[in-house]
Amino acid sequence: MRGGKTVIVEPHRYEGVFIVKGKEDALATKNMVVGESVYGEKRVSVDDGSGTSIEYRVWNPFRSKLAASMMAGLENDGIVYAVEFSHRSGRDLLNVAKKRPNIVPIVEDARHPHKYRMLVGMVDTIFSDVAQPDQARIVALNAHNFLKNGGHAVISIKANCIDSTAEPEAVFAGEVNKLKEEKFKPREQGIMTRQEPIQAVQTFGRKKTATAIAHCKKGRGLVKVNGRPLEHLEPQILRMKLQEPLLVVGKERFQDVDIRIRVSGGGHVAQIYAVRQALAKALVAYYHKYVDEQSKKELKDQFFAYDKSLLVADPRRTEAKKFGGPGARARYQKSYR
Repeated sequence: MRGGKTVIVEPHRYEGVFIVKGKEDALATKNMVVGESVYGEKRVSVDDGSGTSIEYRVWNPFRSKLAASMMAGLENDGIVYAVEFSHRSGRDLLNVAKKRPNIVPIVEDARHPHKYRMLVGMVDTIFSDVAQPDQARIVALNAHNFLKNGGHAVISIKANCIDSTAEPEAVFAGEVNKLKEEKFKPREQGIMTRQEPIQAVQTFGRKKTATAIAHCKKGRGLVKVNGRPLEHLEPQILRMKLQEPLLVVGKERFQDVDIRIRVSGGGHVAQIYAVRQALAKALVAYYHKYVDEQSKKELKDQFFAYDKSLLVADPRRTEAKKFGGPGARARYQKSYR
Protein backbone atom coordinates (compact mmCIF):
# COMPACT_ATOMS: atom_id res chain seq x y z
CA MET A 1 0.00 0.00 0.00
CA ARG A 2 1.43 3.38 -0.97
CA GLY A 3 0.49 6.83 0.19
CA GLY A 4 -0.71 9.42 -2.24
CA LYS A 5 -2.39 12.76 -2.25
CA THR A 6 -5.34 11.27 -0.42
CA VAL A 7 -3.20 9.79 2.38
CA ILE A 8 -2.11 12.02 5.25
CA VAL A 9 0.06 10.92 8.19
CA GLU A 10 -0.26 12.88 11.44
CA PRO A 11 1.43 12.35 14.82
CA HIS A 12 -0.67 10.66 17.50
CA ARG A 13 -0.81 12.03 21.06
CA TYR A 14 1.51 9.15 22.01
CA GLU A 15 5.05 9.75 20.78
CA GLY A 16 6.14 7.27 18.11
CA VAL A 17 2.57 6.50 17.01
CA PHE A 18 0.92 8.05 13.96
CA ILE A 19 -2.55 8.33 12.43
CA VAL A 20 -2.85 7.43 8.75
CA LYS A 21 -5.80 9.31 7.27
CA GLY A 22 -7.19 8.03 3.98
CA LYS A 23 -10.38 6.19 3.08
CA GLU A 24 -10.22 4.84 6.63
CA ASP A 25 -8.21 6.20 9.55
CA ALA A 26 -5.72 3.80 11.11
CA LEU A 27 -2.94 3.76 13.70
CA ALA A 28 0.58 3.22 12.39
CA THR A 29 4.20 3.14 13.48
CA LYS A 30 7.39 3.78 11.51
CA ASN A 31 8.73 0.58 10.00
CA MET A 32 12.22 -0.08 11.37
CA VAL A 33 12.86 -2.66 8.61
CA VAL A 34 11.58 -1.19 5.35
CA GLY A 35 9.72 -3.67 3.16
CA GLU A 36 9.14 -6.16 6.00
CA SER A 37 5.84 -6.97 7.72
CA VAL A 38 5.36 -9.32 10.68
CA TYR A 39 1.74 -10.48 10.41
CA GLY A 40 1.03 -9.50 6.83
CA GLU A 41 -0.17 -6.05 7.94
CA LYS A 42 -0.51 -3.23 5.42
CA ARG A 43 2.40 -0.84 4.84
CA VAL A 44 2.07 2.80 3.83
CA SER A 45 4.87 4.76 2.10
CA VAL A 46 4.54 8.53 2.29
CA ASP A 47 6.79 11.28 0.92
CA ASP A 48 7.95 13.57 3.74
CA GLY A 49 8.16 16.59 1.44
CA SER A 50 11.93 16.47 0.92
CA GLY A 51 11.83 13.63 -1.59
CA THR A 52 12.43 10.97 1.07
CA SER A 53 9.90 8.16 1.41
CA ILE A 54 8.98 6.98 4.92
CA GLU A 55 7.30 3.62 5.38
CA TYR A 56 4.71 3.04 8.11
CA ARG A 57 3.18 -0.22 9.36
CA VAL A 58 -0.55 -0.13 10.02
CA TRP A 59 -1.28 -1.10 13.63
CA ASN A 60 -4.45 -3.17 13.75
CA PRO A 61 -6.36 -2.73 17.07
CA PHE A 62 -8.22 -6.00 16.40
CA ARG A 63 -4.90 -7.89 16.63
CA SER A 64 -2.97 -5.77 19.13
CA LYS A 65 -4.30 -5.13 22.62
CA LEU A 66 -1.89 -2.22 23.01
CA ALA A 67 -3.33 -0.55 19.91
CA ALA A 68 -6.86 -1.37 21.08
CA SER A 69 -6.12 0.33 24.42
CA MET A 70 -5.04 3.50 22.59
CA MET A 71 -8.17 3.42 20.47
CA ALA A 72 -10.30 2.97 23.59
CA GLY A 73 -9.34 5.71 25.50
CA LEU A 74 3.85 3.90 25.28
CA GLU A 75 7.94 5.28 23.65
CA ASN A 76 9.45 3.50 20.72
CA ASP A 77 12.99 3.27 22.11
CA GLY A 78 14.65 1.14 24.77
CA ILE A 79 15.08 -2.63 25.08
CA VAL A 80 12.22 -5.12 24.91
CA TYR A 81 12.74 -8.49 26.62
CA ALA A 82 10.29 -10.85 24.91
CA VAL A 83 9.63 -14.12 26.77
CA GLU A 84 7.92 -16.90 24.81
CA PHE A 85 7.36 -20.45 26.05
CA SER A 86 6.36 -22.20 22.81
CA HIS A 87 9.29 -23.27 20.60
CA ARG A 88 7.15 -22.84 17.49
CA SER A 89 6.25 -19.24 18.31
CA GLY A 90 9.80 -18.79 19.59
CA ARG A 91 11.14 -19.42 16.08
CA ASP A 92 8.94 -16.61 14.76
CA LEU A 93 10.16 -14.38 17.59
CA LEU A 94 13.80 -15.11 16.73
CA ASN A 95 13.21 -14.20 13.07
CA VAL A 96 11.69 -10.86 14.11
CA ALA A 97 14.49 -10.17 16.62
CA LYS A 98 17.17 -10.70 13.94
CA LYS A 99 15.85 -7.62 12.15
CA ARG A 100 14.98 -5.54 15.21
CA PRO A 101 18.05 -5.02 17.42
CA ASN A 102 16.07 -3.64 20.39
CA ILE A 103 14.31 -7.01 20.99
CA VAL A 104 15.97 -9.63 23.22
CA PRO A 105 14.22 -12.98 22.54
CA ILE A 106 13.96 -15.45 25.44
CA VAL A 107 12.41 -18.87 24.80
CA GLU A 108 11.53 -19.97 28.34
CA ASP A 109 8.63 -20.46 30.73
CA ALA A 110 7.71 -17.13 32.35
CA ARG A 111 6.73 -19.07 35.48
CA HIS A 112 10.45 -19.55 36.18
CA PRO A 113 12.08 -16.09 35.95
CA HIS A 114 15.22 -17.36 37.70
CA LYS A 115 16.08 -19.30 34.50
CA TYR A 116 16.62 -16.06 32.54
CA ARG A 117 17.56 -13.73 35.39
CA MET A 118 21.10 -13.30 34.02
CA LEU A 119 19.72 -11.96 30.71
CA VAL A 120 17.22 -9.37 31.94
CA GLY A 121 17.97 -6.10 33.70
CA MET A 122 15.57 -3.97 35.71
CA VAL A 123 12.69 -2.77 33.57
CA ASP A 124 10.22 0.14 33.65
CA THR A 125 7.17 -1.78 32.46
CA ILE A 126 5.97 -5.38 32.28
CA PHE A 127 3.37 -6.28 29.67
CA SER A 128 1.70 -9.67 30.08
CA ASP A 129 -0.55 -11.44 27.57
CA VAL A 130 -0.07 -15.16 28.25
CA ALA A 131 -3.68 -16.42 28.47
CA GLN A 132 -2.98 -18.72 31.43
CA PRO A 133 -5.11 -19.38 34.56
CA ASP A 134 -2.19 -18.32 36.79
CA GLN A 135 -1.42 -15.14 34.85
CA ALA A 136 -1.54 -12.90 37.93
CA ARG A 137 1.04 -15.10 39.66
CA ILE A 138 3.30 -15.03 36.56
CA VAL A 139 3.21 -11.22 36.51
CA ALA A 140 3.95 -11.03 40.24
CA LEU A 141 6.95 -13.39 40.00
CA ASN A 142 8.53 -11.39 37.19
CA ALA A 143 7.73 -8.05 38.82
CA HIS A 144 9.44 -9.08 42.07
CA ASN A 145 12.55 -9.97 40.04
CA PHE A 146 12.76 -7.30 37.35
CA LEU A 147 10.40 -4.33 37.90
CA LYS A 148 11.97 -1.06 39.08
CA ASN A 149 10.59 0.78 42.09
CA GLY A 150 7.77 2.92 40.76
CA GLY A 151 7.48 0.77 37.63
CA HIS A 152 4.24 -0.30 36.02
CA ALA A 153 2.66 -3.53 34.82
CA VAL A 154 0.10 -3.88 32.04
CA ILE A 155 -1.82 -7.15 32.12
CA SER A 156 -4.26 -8.36 29.48
CA ILE A 157 -6.73 -10.77 31.07
CA LYS A 158 -8.82 -13.11 28.95
CA ALA A 159 -11.77 -14.10 31.11
CA ASN A 160 -12.46 -17.32 29.17
CA CYS A 161 -8.90 -18.58 29.74
CA ILE A 162 -9.23 -18.24 33.52
CA ASP A 163 -12.79 -19.39 34.13
CA SER A 164 -15.16 -19.84 31.19
CA THR A 165 -18.09 -20.57 33.53
CA ALA A 166 -17.98 -17.31 35.51
CA GLU A 167 -19.07 -13.82 34.51
CA PRO A 168 -16.18 -11.79 33.03
CA GLU A 169 -16.62 -9.02 35.63
CA ALA A 170 -16.22 -11.57 38.45
CA VAL A 171 -13.07 -12.99 36.82
CA PHE A 172 -11.53 -9.53 36.41
CA ALA A 173 -12.30 -8.64 40.03
CA GLY A 174 -10.71 -11.88 41.23
CA GLU A 175 -7.51 -11.23 39.25
CA VAL A 176 -7.29 -7.67 40.54
CA ASN A 177 -7.57 -8.96 44.11
CA LYS A 178 -4.73 -11.41 43.46
CA LEU A 179 -2.55 -8.56 42.22
CA LYS A 180 -3.44 -6.46 45.27
CA GLU A 181 -2.26 -9.33 47.49
CA GLU A 182 1.10 -9.07 45.70
CA LYS A 183 1.31 -5.35 46.65
CA PHE A 184 0.23 -4.02 43.25
CA LYS A 185 -1.83 -0.84 43.20
CA PRO A 186 -4.27 -0.80 40.26
CA ARG A 187 -4.35 2.59 38.49
CA GLU A 188 -6.56 2.02 35.47
CA GLN A 189 -8.82 -0.75 34.21
CA GLY A 190 -10.52 -0.99 30.86
CA ILE A 191 -12.73 -3.70 29.37
CA MET A 192 -12.35 -4.38 25.67
CA THR A 193 -15.27 -6.17 24.07
CA ARG A 194 -14.83 -8.24 20.95
CA GLN A 195 -15.96 -6.45 17.81
CA GLU A 196 -16.33 -9.62 15.72
CA PRO A 197 -18.29 -12.81 16.46
CA ILE A 198 -16.22 -15.67 17.86
CA GLN A 199 -15.95 -18.70 15.59
CA ALA A 200 -15.41 -21.54 18.03
CA VAL A 201 -16.52 -25.09 18.85
CA GLN A 202 -16.08 -27.25 21.94
CA THR A 203 -15.68 -31.04 21.94
CA PHE A 204 -14.94 -33.81 24.42
CA GLY A 205 -12.70 -36.86 24.39
CA ARG A 206 -12.80 -39.75 26.88
CA LYS A 207 -10.72 -42.77 27.74
CA LYS A 208 -11.39 -44.75 30.89
CA THR A 209 -11.57 -42.10 33.64
CA ALA A 210 -9.69 -39.42 31.67
CA THR A 211 -11.71 -36.56 30.14
CA ALA A 212 -10.39 -33.95 27.67
CA ILE A 213 -12.23 -30.78 26.66
CA ALA A 214 -11.08 -29.08 23.45
CA HIS A 215 -11.88 -25.46 22.52
CA CYS A 216 -11.21 -24.81 18.82
CA LYS A 217 -11.31 -21.32 17.28
CA LYS A 218 -9.91 -19.42 14.33
CA GLY A 219 -6.18 -18.88 14.80
CA ARG A 220 -2.64 -19.59 13.63
CA GLY A 221 -2.18 -23.33 14.14
CA LEU A 222 -1.38 -23.38 17.86
CA VAL A 223 -2.30 -26.50 19.81
CA LYS A 224 -1.89 -26.52 23.61
CA VAL A 225 -2.77 -29.07 26.26
CA ASN A 226 -3.17 -27.76 29.83
CA GLY A 227 -1.33 -24.61 28.71
CA ARG A 228 1.66 -26.48 27.26
CA PRO A 229 2.52 -26.73 23.54
CA LEU A 230 1.97 -30.14 21.98
CA GLU A 231 5.70 -30.79 21.48
CA HIS A 232 6.39 -30.47 25.23
CA LEU A 233 3.94 -33.08 26.47
CA GLU A 234 5.04 -36.09 28.49
CA PRO A 235 5.60 -39.02 28.41
CA GLN A 236 7.73 -38.57 25.32
CA ILE A 237 7.17 -42.14 24.13
CA LEU A 238 3.44 -41.42 23.67
CA ARG A 239 3.90 -38.00 22.04
CA MET A 240 3.66 -39.43 18.52
CA LYS A 241 0.39 -41.09 19.48
CA LEU A 242 -0.96 -37.71 20.48
CA GLN A 243 0.11 -36.14 17.18
CA GLU A 244 -1.66 -38.77 15.05
CA PRO A 245 -4.66 -36.52 14.17
CA LEU A 246 -2.25 -33.91 12.75
CA LEU A 247 -0.25 -36.48 10.80
CA VAL A 248 -3.30 -38.30 9.40
CA VAL A 249 -4.90 -35.26 7.73
CA GLY A 250 -1.82 -33.06 7.40
CA LYS A 251 -0.75 -30.06 9.47
CA GLU A 252 -2.08 -27.66 6.83
CA ARG A 253 -5.60 -28.54 8.01
CA PHE A 254 -4.70 -27.12 11.44
CA GLN A 255 -2.88 -23.96 10.30
CA ASP A 256 -5.97 -21.72 10.46
CA VAL A 257 -7.23 -22.81 13.90
CA ASP A 258 -6.03 -22.66 17.51
CA ILE A 259 -7.00 -25.55 19.77
CA ARG A 260 -6.80 -25.34 23.57
CA ILE A 261 -7.35 -28.60 25.47
CA ARG A 262 -7.86 -29.26 29.17
CA VAL A 263 -7.50 -32.84 30.36
CA SER A 264 -7.91 -34.39 33.81
CA GLY A 265 -8.42 -37.77 35.45
CA GLY A 266 -6.93 -41.14 34.57
CA GLY A 267 -3.29 -41.97 33.97
CA HIS A 268 -0.80 -40.78 31.36
CA VAL A 269 -1.89 -43.22 28.65
CA ALA A 270 -5.62 -42.63 29.18
CA GLN A 271 -5.09 -38.86 29.03
CA ILE A 272 -3.13 -39.14 25.76
CA TYR A 273 -5.96 -41.12 24.14
CA ALA A 274 -8.59 -38.69 25.46
CA VAL A 275 -6.67 -35.69 24.11
CA ARG A 276 -6.13 -37.19 20.63
CA GLN A 277 -9.84 -37.94 20.39
CA ALA A 278 -10.85 -34.43 21.49
CA LEU A 279 -8.35 -32.99 18.99
CA ALA A 280 -9.75 -34.93 16.04
CA LYS A 281 -13.37 -34.25 17.00
CA ALA A 282 -12.66 -30.52 17.40
CA LEU A 283 -11.25 -30.23 13.88
CA VAL A 284 -14.19 -32.13 12.35
CA ALA A 285 -16.70 -30.00 14.28
CA TYR A 286 -15.01 -26.73 13.27
CA TYR A 287 -14.95 -27.65 9.58
CA HIS A 288 -18.58 -28.77 9.79
CA LYS A 289 -19.72 -25.48 11.33
CA TYR A 290 -17.50 -22.87 9.68
CA VAL A 291 -15.93 -24.33 6.49
CA ASP A 292 -18.04 -26.69 4.36
CA GLU A 293 -19.68 -30.10 4.50
CA GLN A 294 -17.38 -31.64 1.89
CA SER A 295 -14.21 -30.79 3.85
CA LYS A 296 -15.78 -32.10 7.04
CA LYS A 297 -16.68 -35.39 5.29
CA GLU A 298 -13.13 -35.79 3.95
CA LEU A 299 -11.68 -35.30 7.44
CA LYS A 300 -14.14 -37.73 8.99
CA ASP A 301 -13.42 -40.41 6.37
CA GLN A 302 -9.67 -40.04 6.87
CA PHE A 303 -9.96 -40.40 10.64
CA PHE A 304 -12.30 -43.41 10.38
CA ALA A 305 -10.01 -45.12 7.85
CA TYR A 306 -7.03 -44.74 10.17
CA ASP A 307 -8.57 -45.41 13.59
CA LYS A 308 -12.24 -45.29 14.49
CA SER A 309 -11.43 -44.47 18.12
CA LEU A 310 -10.26 -41.00 17.02
CA LEU A 311 -13.92 -40.00 16.76
CA VAL A 312 -15.80 -42.67 18.74
CA ALA A 313 -15.24 -43.09 22.48
CA ASP A 314 -14.27 -46.52 23.78
CA PRO A 315 -16.53 -47.25 26.79
CA ARG A 316 -14.49 -50.20 28.02
CA ARG A 317 -12.80 -50.08 31.40
CA THR A 318 -10.02 -52.12 32.96
CA GLU A 319 -11.50 -54.48 35.52
CA ALA A 320 -9.82 -54.19 38.89
CA LYS A 321 -7.65 -57.00 40.24
CA LYS A 322 -9.42 -59.17 42.83
CA PHE A 323 -8.26 -61.05 45.89
CA GLY A 324 -7.09 -64.63 45.34
CA GLY A 325 -5.57 -64.30 41.89
CA PRO A 326 -2.97 -62.46 39.77
CA GLY A 327 -5.63 -60.47 37.88
CA ALA A 328 -9.33 -59.65 37.53
CA ARG A 329 -10.46 -63.15 36.50
CA ALA A 330 -7.41 -65.44 36.78
CA ARG A 331 -7.17 -67.56 39.92
CA TYR A 332 -4.12 -69.05 41.57
CA GLN A 333 -3.89 -72.79 40.86
CA LYS A 334 -5.15 -74.87 43.79
CA SER A 335 -2.87 -77.63 45.01
CA TYR A 336 -3.68 -80.37 47.55
CA ARG A 337 -0.12 -81.53 48.05
